[in-house]
Amino acid sequence: MEDRNIRGRVEEFIGALHRVEREGEAAVDDLVALFAPDARIVNSMTRRAQDEPRGREAIRGFWSDYAAMLRGSESRFAHVTVGDGVAGLFWTTHGSSSQYDGATLLEFDATGHIALLRGYFDPEEFRERRQAA
Repeated sequence: MEDRNIRGRVEEFIGALHRVEREGEAAVDDLVALFAPDARIVNSMTRRAQDEPRGREAIRGFWSDYAAMLRGSESRFAHVTVGDGVAGLFWTTHGSSSQYDGATLLEFDATGHIALLRGYFDPEEFRERRQAA
């Protein structure tokens, strides 16, 4: 996939994520549609729980949980870089009384769907800030 096509897919991902943060569960299907049928999501929390979502139904559950926990939050992307079928997104998520930082790496398949989302953030920072909220 060409870099410009990847950049467009990343913009779709960011837009769909923002809709989930604003609208909650009602917007999850648009985000899930960006993932390949056999896609995976990996981050520190899913690894610790030994529950890495694989496939659209599991990914739907992941984003539904995200919508329930972080509805009303807003992720701000400080930098996005793309190249050779991948993208790196550097972000801060702001809530009413919380904030945490991280990076997300997206790998795309030949059809332009997300095959792998790998998130990096400090799970302790996330927990502490969610508990304070």
